[in-house]
Formats: sequence, C-alpha cells, structure tokens
Amino acid sequence: MSLKWRYWISIGLLHSVLAFLVYQLLFESALFFILGEVFLLVSLAFSYSVYRRLIAPVEFISAGVDAIKSEDFQVKYLHVGSKEMDQLIDTYNKMIDHLRSERVKNSEQHFFLEKLIDKIPTGIILLDFDGEISLVNPAARLFLDQVLKEGHTWIEFQDIPVHESKVVTIGSARKFKVESSSFLHMGFKRQFFIIHDLTSELLRSEKESYGKVIRMMAHEVNNTIGPVNSIMDSAMEYLNGERDQPFHEGLQIARERNDQLNTFMKNFADLVRLPRPALVRYDISTICREVATLYRPLLKDNDISLEVMIKEEAFVDIDPVLIRQVCINILKNAIEAVIESGRDDGQVIVSLRKQDNSVWLEIKDNGVGLDPAIEDQVFTPFFSTKQHGQGIGLTLIRDILINHGVAFKLHSQDGWTSFEILFQESESAESP
Repeated sequence: MSLKWRYWISIGLLHSVLAFLVYQLLFESALFFILGEVFLLVSLAFSYSVYRRLIAPVEFISAGVDAIKSEDFQVKYLHVGSKEMDQLIDTYNKMIDHLRSERVKNSEQHFFLEKLIDKIPTGIILLDFDGEISLVNPAARLFLDQVLKEGHTWIEFQDIPVHESKVVTIGSARKFKVESSSFLHMGFKRQFFIIHDLTSELLRSEKESYGKVIRMMAHEVNNTIGPVNSIMDSAMEYLNGERDQPFHEGLQIARERNDQLNTFMKNFADLVRLPRPALVRYDISTICREVATLYRPLLKDNDISLEVMIKEEAFVDIDPVLIRQVCINILKNAIEAVIESGRDDGQVIVSLRKQDNSVWLEIKDNGVGLDPAIEDQVFTPFFSTKQHGQGIGLTLIRDILINHGVAFKLHSQDGWTSFEILFQESESAESP
C-alpha cells in the first residue's frame, strides 16, 4: 500500500473517532457540539495541508523517478509556491538538465565514434562476451572477405594473445598486421582486434628505396647513351664504304645494345612513375578477348592451344589501360612458361566467371610451373627466374592490382600455374 493511502486511512480513522465524540456532545451541550464540528473541519483542513506539504513531494519524487527510469529527460516541474517544494523542484530540474546534457553529449560522441570507425582505413573487429564477432567496420569487412575467399577462417586469427600482434599474408602480396587487445565492459573483459593493411606502406617504402636509385641511373644512362650513339652513327656512316666490315658490324651490335639498355632503364623508370588508376565502369571481358586475339599468332607459331572461356559481359570499376597491361603481362608470362617447358601439349586458358557480386579472372598454363620455395618472392622487385629477366613484370602487375584494391593470387597446383584476380562487379547504372 502506498504512503498516500496509508496517510488518508489513518486520517480517516482518526476523524471518524472525533466525529463520533462530537456527536455525543450533541445530547449534552449544543455549544460544545458546534465547537467540536468546527474543530473537526479545521483538523481536516490541516490534515490536507500536511498532505500537500509532506506527502505530495513524495509523489513528485516518485513521478520524477519514473521519468528518469523511462529516460524521459524532457519532464520538468514549475514552482508551486511552497519554499520546500520549490527547492526540491529546482534541484530536480537541474538534475534533469544535467542528465539531458550528458545524454546529448554521449549520443554525439557515440555518433562521432561510429562514423570514425566506419571511415578509418584501419580495420576493427569487436567480440562479445562469448567470443563471437559483434562489430565489424568496413575496413575489417574487406579483410574478412579476402580471408574467406582465400580459404581461411577467422578462427585462425582469434588465438592471437591479448596485447600481441601477428603479420598475415593474404593472397600473393597483401600483408596485414592483426593486433589483439581488450577493454573492460560491465566488469568483464571484451577482446577486439585492430587490423592494419601494411601493403600500401610496404610498397611506398619499397619504391622510395629503389626509386631514387633508378631515377639517378636512368638520368646517367640517358645522358651517356645519346652522345655515344651519335658518335657510333657517325663512325658507321664513315665506314659505310666497307673498308672495315668487322669493325662496322661491331659498331652496329654496340648500337643495338645501347638501345636495349635504354629500353631496360625505361622499364625501370615506368615502374617508378606508375600512375594512379583512373577508375571507370568497363567490361573486362572485352579486355580479355582483345588480349587473347593479340597473342593468337604467337600461340599458333609455338603450337600452343588457347582456350577462352567467357560466357557473358562483366562490368567492373577499373582503369582499362592499366588492367589491359596487366592481362598482357600475365598472358605473356604464361606463354613463355609453356615455351620453356618444351611440351607438345602446351595449353593456356583464359576464363572469366561471375559469382554473386564477384568477378573472377583467371589465366593459367601448363608450363614449367612455379617452385613453391620461391612462391613468396615472385612479386619482389628485380626478382626473376628467367635467365634474362628484369624482375619488373610481376612487380608492375602487383602495383597496378594493389592500387585497384583487388585481391589476386599466383600459385601452381596439379601441373597448372594459375594467376587469379578477384574484382567486384560495378554497381553503376551506365558505362562510360
């Protein structure tokens, strides 16, 4: 029973007794009866006044508590003319204003934190009390998608001890640093993971380390080759009368070697000056067919079978010029691998398939294959397994694909060497 009802029941019983006693005075003295009635009315008025001053604030506090429980911080009270009540109302109103201000502040901070987590390039994965994933920001979602597409599972990374980290290689060239940490929530520890994409930073450091050297070498080579070629051209023109045929032929070979050296340095310089991709919506199946057509004569001359498995268009957001160069380099490497193997049943397959919103481009060959011992080194600048290779082709491919933000993998299995690239299908409505 509430305090209000207990108070009024007590007052009712007390005044019932008083009313009975006053009624007894009616038979003894009319004057005392009238005075008793007046006293009874005054007592009722006084009891109501006491209720207003003592019990009503309790109801006011109860209503305020209900408003706070329901998180309704808009409810405020006006002064009622009682000093004690007005003081209580002032205190309550100040408390409500403070709570409302804190809630707005916390809401703004929470909203800002959510936006920050969504936009930062660092991946964040938060686990609940049971160790299940409860929050994943977009950057971490890309990491998890690549992990799953490479045949791994998130469980492989959950065993990282708290406050420790692990470098993870996804695909053939993408590297991530996964850090494990924890925080207290409701008195219990919750684990979370911070994922840093090291690929871009490693590429930047790598380019800085060899870029300056390449630019210096290219400058010196170009400054030297020009005058030397000019002198040799003059010498060959002077010896055109065939007075010294062997010497003339030697100059011609030296001239050609200078041109090869110039091309060699140009390839290195192009690697350093690689432009950022200008993305447009483009049908990648068109690029695959064009590149296959370009190399058909070479394939035919070397008795290599080419199979193009493309059933439909596939529009993705790419830089067509750069991706065309990627496909040319991959197909050229595949053809050279088959030629080097010397096999009679050489075969190259170019396939394009769509799955959900993903577009898989695969170029594979049954050539010499890739030694598992060097599989992790093939994308290293200047590393090559070819006798006269410069180690630029795969590095160029790697940089272009990483700048496009796509996953890729080069591996050998069951006699086939496969280069796979995973694009995301474009959501744009119109092609350029």
